[in-house]
Amino acid sequence: MTLDRSERLAPWGPDVEVGVPDPEDSTRWLARTLIEVNPYHWAPHFAGGTWPPTRMHSE
Repeated sequence: MTLDRSERLAPWGPDVEVGVPDPEDSTRWLARTLIEVNPYHWAPHFAGGTWPPTRMHSE
């Protein structure tokens, strides 16, 4: 997942699922949470150590 895509998904929180290629079968995909594919995302560092709540992005 590119940084650009993870940034667009970040407002939905760390539990949003994304599709990633299956390393054992290139014709299939696997579902992973955003935090699984990007464990070093910047969001928690600017929100007191936790992922910002979704409501912060909708105001």
